[in-house]
Amino acid sequence: MNFARVVRAWVVSLPLVTVACAGVPTVHRALASAPPAATLPASYPAAAPTLRAPASLLERRLARAQDAAPATASAPQYASGFALSIYGVRHAIGGDFNGQNAVVSPFDLTVLPDLDAGLGLGAALGLKSPGGSFDLYFESTEHDGKFGGASFDTSLVNFGVRGRFVPGRFDSPTQRWQPYFLAGVALSFLSVENGSTDGTNLDDGDLLGFSCELGLGGLVNLSEHIALRLDLGYRWTEFSSIDSIAFSGTIDGGVDGDGLWTALGLVLTL
Repeated sequence: MNFARVVRAWVVSLPLVTVACAGVPTVHRALASAPPAATLPASYPAAAPTLRAPASLLERRLARAQDAAPATASAPQYASGFALSIYGVRHAIGGDFNGQNAVVSPFDLTVLPDLDAGLGLGAALGLKSPGGSFDLYFESTEHDGKFGGASFDTSLVNFGVRGRFVPGRFDSPTQRWQPYFLAGVALSFLSVENGSTDGTNLDDGDLLGFSCELGLGGLVNLSEHIALRLDLGYRWTEFSSIDSIAFSGTIDGGVDGDGLWTALGLVLTL
């Protein structure tokens, strides 16, 4: 009876063994039918993480390098607009002011002393641009004079307009230094202290004239709104009228007072 049970159990288990055994060739056939790696179709998914990881890392490093790179600084732009100038000026007066000439009227005499170059101050208000400037200006200088061994203090005041013209190569709002040409005209007032006499009394001799000037100079922008300016020019002046102790009127032939002038000062652009 025990033998019968063994046989029956073997018979029952036989199909299971057969099925299990039959599955073995199927597995081998599936492996055998798989295409070799060298003949994979183009649509077969590539190992994306392995191929893209280095490129992605390089892109991140490049992006970090660009973020860390310093930005290129742009050239500063200097202000244009209304400008106020304060400067020191040195003015020489020659021509008929040589210590040997005098203006003689029927009623009095006014001496024309030999004048030293005088120092003084000037101020100007105008417009400043990259191409130059246009100013209304006021200047006053004091001079020591000599005539016949006597001293005569003399003052000169100029009130006029002046333009500065920057060559095109330097005509830029980012140009730090700018050379220029200048030209101007002015009314000139000159006063010789106690330089007029009627033979008995003394009084100031005041002359009024007109001047024109040409010159050159340079401007250096120290900051956006502040600049340093240097001018050098020659001024032609003719005094055509006089107000003396006993006479007031025009001067026949005029009085020449030409000379060099220089100025150095600061410009504030508002």
